[in-house]
Amino acid sequence: MDLLLVSRLQAERDLRASLEVGLSMSSGQFSSSRGMDSKPNRDDEYARIEVAGGKVIQGNGHRVFGVLAMSRSIVLLEWIELSVFGTLPHPRCGHSATMVEKRLLVYGGRGGGGPIMGDLWALKGLIEEVRLFTCSFYMLWREENEAPGWTPLKLPGQAPSPRCGHTVVSGGHYLLMFGGHGIGGWLSRYDIYYNDCIILDRVSAQWTRLPIGNEPPPTRAYHSMTVIGSRYLLTGGFDGKSTYGDPWWLVPKG
Repeated sequence: MDLLLVSRLQAERDLRASLEVGLSMSSGQFSSSRGMDSKPNRDDEYARIEVAGGKVIQGNGHRVFGVLAMSRSIVLLEWIELSVFGTLPHPRCGHSATMVEKRLLVYGGRGGGGPIMGDLWALKGLIEEVRLFTCSFYMLWREENEAPGWTPLKLPGQAPSPRCGHTVVSGGHYLLMFGGHGIGGWLSRYDIYYNDCIILDRVSAQWTRLPIGNEPPPTRAYHSMTVIGSRYLLTGGFDGKSTYGDPWWLVPKG
């Protein structure tokens, strides 16, 4: 039994011991819609995991418990660096990365030297496709995978100002950008924080500022925004002085 397996078995024992202590000291009880071991057995489980590139670890004929368990046994994951051809975007942080069909769209962010950027890039070649063709009595499969590569995009319309710490979420034919912060100029000591809503129309491929029918939330960056049905849920953020914990809905008017 290798050291990794021993350490994970010990972690399981420690977890069970702590749960027993917690239950004995509390008048309540833990409840869950599913038990820890309620996933049904499958005859093809090991093959299914290994085909997906995983590895199964067992201890004394039983699965090893762990927070990272994705099946009845732990699946080991690994990082693989993506080889990309062509011109690369400048290194950055605080940018947005949104998957739109077969493309990953990256906007803005702050560079290593401090400048805040307002460029838009598309990364292709992330989705592996296999198409089925028929020929007489035979079925043929052909892989049609694009080589990963970046493309800078310059789109017309009311483009957003350079910023970082913003969010971009996808909803239908639109991408919605909210908030973030940018540079206030050489006369200002502080960054400018935004609370504007800007739409990228995927059909017309242009930027449009979204009119808001009432007072928007306070300016902020480093928040989160999630699409739920036809509405957008905004939570948290930071405006340079205060940290927010307020949730806001952005709902279609009419």
